[in-house]
Amino acid sequence: MASYNNNNIWHCIPSSSYGDPCLDLFFDALRPEYRDVNPCLKYLEQLLPLAWSHDPLTTLKLIFTFHSLYFSERKFDTALLWLLHNHPKTLLRNLHSIADFPFFDCPGRESWSLVQILYNVLVQKPDGQVHDAATHPHLHPERYHRDPDYRLLHDRVIHIFVERLKSDIDKMEQSDYISDAAACCTSTLLWDKHCTSTIFLCDSIARRLSLPGSDQLEEEFLVPLTNYDNKEIEKQSLEEEYLHKVKAAADLGGGIGIIKPDALLPHQIIEYVGDEEKEGFGEVIELQWKAMVDLYQKQGEGLSKFKNMLVVRDCRLKYHLEIGLGLLVSELSEEPWKGKLIGGGDEPFFIRGDNDLKSKCELWWKSDKSSVLGVIDLILEVGVNANLKAGQMIKKVIVFTELEPWELQYQLLRREYEAIQSKYKDKGYGNDAVPHILYWDWRFQTSLDSWICTQHPGFTMLMGSSDNLVKSFCHNAGEIGPHHLMEAVIAGKEYQTYTVVD
Repeated sequence: MASYNNNNIWHCIPSSSYGDPCLDLFFDALRPEYRDVNPCLKYLEQLLPLAWSHDPLTTLKLIFTFHSLYFSERKFDTALLWLLHNHPKTLLRNLHSIADFPFFDCPGRESWSLVQILYNVLVQKPDGQVHDAATHPHLHPERYHRDPDYRLLHDRVIHIFVERLKSDIDKMEQSDYISDAAACCTSTLLWDKHCTSTIFLCDSIARRLSLPGSDQLEEEFLVPLTNYDNKEIEKQSLEEEYLHKVKAAADLGGGIGIIKPDALLPHQIIEYVGDEEKEGFGEVIELQWKAMVDLYQKQGEGLSKFKNMLVVRDCRLKYHLEIGLGLLVSELSEEPWKGKLIGGGDEPFFIRGDNDLKSKCELWWKSDKSSVLGVIDLILEVGVNANLKAGQMIKKVIVFTELEPWELQYQLLRREYEAIQSKYKDKGYGNDAVPHILYWDWRFQTSLDSWICTQHPGFTMLMGSSDNLVKSFCHNAGEIGPHHLMEAVIAGKEYQTYTVVD
């Protein structure tokens, strides 16, 4: 576990390592900073070869999490140039994958990463400095004829743009989604125009298409594609497609037979409960929920740790994730915890959710947030009254809360955990009965400090979430740690085409 040397526990340079250079890369070197300072970039340059030696494919994927998760451009540029200088064949092989990679903060600009790669390679001097802007219009012709490596990289990028523009014309005629290739060429933003003109993007594309010049490129490709609006195309989600198929089969009396228990995650199922626009899925959602619960109940010893958990809401807002996981773990727990949910606010008490899924959700929606220490008192009250042994007590409490990424937050939670230990001791229980507390702030879309996992022997602080992380959480019986978090980030299908060749 890494430790940190100032009051910000996510300082850019840690004083110790996670013991895995890929984890160091993910949690430290790639962490978004409000300013890029040279020590951070130097540390990144030192860490990249260590991570590559440890696991080159994971390192390659991590480099491109830069661009998808708000990571700063200077850090991305540093990692990218390192990749070009040390593993150029791998960079060339993965250009298509890079161009397909979704920008988390800028949807519709996936191809722009290719422009940025070419531009940064072109304007960077061997000593790491950048050529004066006045020289930029002259850099490409000279470099293209002098440097075969740059020429190969440039030709590959232009080839991808040409492929996309041709394909987009066909897709447009079929009213299908198109790429952002034309938008990259026609952006009116001053910086975008500077980058595309510096690398001679439009002129090179026109030449590759055997067009007389950029005017013909605009007329035949760029103008019609730019005027085409992807937003007008309604595209059904995979989840809804699946549910429509199950509903159609259920209407014919055969829905249960085609249900895939792991087709939807708990929070995805909850999204359909109480939604007036999706009321038609009511029966199907009940069947899907039951199938998912049955799946986890049949997993046997592998998911035995999933039993005897509680979910607590310690924040103002109610989210589908906390409701989904809260209901799931309550159904998987053993007596006397089975089916119990937390209600009561400042003075929490147990409520039972024995009805249909919609009724259980309504119980949760009506409940107020609860304090962790109040819930611990409630657990101990049940344990003492029922004379429960340590092995029968709640093993994990998942607290959905709002966290701050500072050392003070960690110390406050550490003191809270010590208070919990004292409560158990006062009731005659040892530390083996004390539950592990997972404090989970999953508002990752509203926080620049996403993907944070700090562990103490008695509790875990987690900031960030994704469907892949929830899937990992469920498949690993509620276990979560730095490796789970990193693996969840690079588990998306967009990462699966990356490959290492040198």
